[in-house]
Amino acid sequence: MKELQLRIQELEKALENQIEESKKLIKNNQELEVENKALKFKVNLMEDILDNMYEAVHAVDTEGKIILYSKPNEKYDIWKKEEVIGKYEIDLWEPPSDFLFDKEQIIKKGKPVKNIKMIGNSRIGKQFHIIAGFYPYFENEEYKAFYYTGRDITTLDSFIMQTYELQRKMSQTKLKKDLINGCKFTLNDIIGNSEAVRACKEKVRRIANYNANILIYGETGTGKELFAQGIHNESLYAHEPFIALNCSAVPETLIESLLFGTVRGAFTGAENIPGVFEQVGKGTLFLDEINSMPLSMQAKLLRVLQDKKIRRIGDTKDIDIECCVICATNMDPKEAVKKNIMREDFFYRIATVILTIPPLRERKEDIPLLIDYFIEKFNKKYGKYIKNLDANVMEYFVRCHWPGNVRELVNTLECAIMLCEEDQSTLTAELFPNYIYYARNRHLNIVEISEKSESSREYDSSYGNLNTLLDNYERNIIMSVINENKNNISAAAKKLGIDRKSLYRKMEKYNLR
Repeated sequence: MKELQLRIQELEKALENQIEESKKLIKNNQELEVENKALKFKVNLMEDILDNMYEAVHAVDTEGKIILYSKPNEKYDIWKKEEVIGKYEIDLWEPPSDFLFDKEQIIKKGKPVKNIKMIGNSRIGKQFHIIAGFYPYFENEEYKAFYYTGRDITTLDSFIMQTYELQRKMSQTKLKKDLINGCKFTLNDIIGNSEAVRACKEKVRRIANYNANILIYGETGTGKELFAQGIHNESLYAHEPFIALNCSAVPETLIESLLFGTVRGAFTGAENIPGVFEQVGKGTLFLDEINSMPLSMQAKLLRVLQDKKIRRIGDTKDIDIECCVICATNMDPKEAVKKNIMREDFFYRIATVILTIPPLRERKEDIPLLIDYFIEKFNKKYGKYIKNLDANVMEYFVRCHWPGNVRELVNTLECAIMLCEEDQSTLTAELFPNYIYYARNRHLNIVEISEKSESSREYDSSYGNLNTLLDNYERNIIMSVINENKNNISAAAKKLGIDRKSLYRKMEKYNLR
């Protein structure tokens, strides 16, 4: 009986404990409900605030899946808020082509990248200008998410650009009066109506007033310096100096002193001489063939571009600089980085904007325009009266690959105009290099000539070896062309695409009179 009473007491005590625990759980649940309501309120409030902010915000988790997307994003794209949540950002958007964005590098450094100016086009065709920010999010030093912000400044930019345009026109008026900035060319001097050239010019007009570091990439002879001068002359500082420096033409031992200047006594023979950074003032410094700059010098120039300060060799004080720096390379910059010709951090610093100049083979519709322009230019220079090219030569020019691009085309035309007769009005094939002769000669009516000669017979070993057959074939062609031109050697040589001396030598070789 006593044991039963003890058992009952134990059960009663356990029941009391159970009731007490239940009360605690009920209280905890009530507190959790209150906390959940407060948390839900805060989440809803945050979403409402984000949806009504001027800035657009969206966030992704560690796998790149979208976990937050505010309403202001919708004006930049076709996607609605409810359509993107839970989807991978890589499936919805491509990274901007004009902005070197390295998300992994930002996460690795653990520091946000702020105030990046970006210009883009939405999928509905509307252009927008934004100031963007890129932020990695960490909890207890562990990466958890990544979020983006973007403030629309399209209207503000439009107003600023109108002001800039007015100031630019005033600067251009002053430039025309002074002509002291060191430039020879403006955008109007760049010949071409192709889509590629028009796009490059439009891009120049957009970026010229931002004083950003610009990298111009194009093959040899595409006109990189013309575009650099065009950028300078479109800017607010068109009346300031433009100084060009070819990095491959300056010895490694001199480039530092040339860029930064020297003070008296820094080394034997050193004097107080300002470098080009000082000389250019608020103007534009154009560094051509930047891929030829030594890696050690790239590191020093990187620091200058970051801090906007230089120090003359041998000096102890810094000098502030305000110039715009435009670099150019004829080598793919990413390939240069890969081959360790260019430092990666230096590349990112000089390439806030990349302007890619198309080669001539990618804008062949511009070739007739270029030919007309330079014929007129060289007519004035050499006192000639050339009106056009031979039709077959023009056909070849349009089909030609032009590895030397515009420079090769210009040099070819200039040489031909210098060689032509005083009263000549058409540039013919014999005035051009041999590869153009051969292209022209394909239009000779070889079939008609061969019908009058023995060279149309099928091969028979009794006729002799290959050299004999070729000599006979050449002899018959020469005889046919001379006869067609009634023994006019100059006309025959012209049609054959060789000079008179060469034709006389061949006539002597084949005993032709």
